[in-house]
Amino acid sequence: MVLCNFGPFNVSIVSLTLTLSPFDYKLYGLEAIPYMVLEAELPDYWLLLPFFEKLEEATGKLIDLGESCVFDSEELGMMAEMIAKEVAILERDGEESLFVERDDERTKVLLEKLKAMVTIGLRHNLSLLAISQSLE
Repeated sequence: MVLCNFGPFNVSIVSLTLTLSPFDYKLYGLEAIPYMVLEAELPDYWLLLPFFEKLEEATGKLIDLGESCVFDSEELGMMAEMIAKEVAILERDGEESLFVERDDERTKVLLEKLKAMVTIGLRHNLSLLAISQSLE
């Protein structure tokens, strides 16, 4: 979270970073360990929240702005399956309507990014870290 001073009011920004446990990413041709940053003030977290809630039902862990959590490789397998189902639903719903909702398209892009991280995690037996950050 970043603290900003706007006159007499202080505004705090809460963020959530999704990333993988440390590994030698250069061996796999990556420039850095993959990550996504979601902020409370921006729509991406809120677009993914329904998926995070489904994930919580399956794992007992909620990817949340207020708490950090870790998903091991077994949970990543389940997560990959859930992401594939969610993307298929978004694609099917988009084909059934004449107008594609921008939120659905953005949600699909975000899920694909998350899926890419999950796939790397599965291949290399890594954990997915959801790190909540808040500065007061």
